Amino acid sequence: MRDDNSAETRLYFRFTFAAEAQALAFVRMLEPGSAASMMYAANLQRWQVVVQRRLPPLHSAASAALTELNARAATVGGEENGWGKDGI
Repeated sequence: MRDDNSAETRLYFRFTFAAEAQALAFVRMLEPGSAASMMYAANLQRWQVVVQRRLPPLHSAASAALTELNARAATVGGEENGWGKDGI
């Protein structure tokens, strides 16, 4: 039996920011079609952005998305805070 790599899966990528303005700047630089939510995470005392992407179920696709998002987040002071198939 072969895996169906043509079906997309939903992945969530989490990033944290010290200031609301940084989080908002990150959201604004996302590619069209990316879904994102932004909230203040009191337990972290930081702003959190969760980016949702539909990707092929391949590790290489997830890695490429994470690399790209990390690079964008870093330009405005953000840090990765995990990723996976589960939402918030």
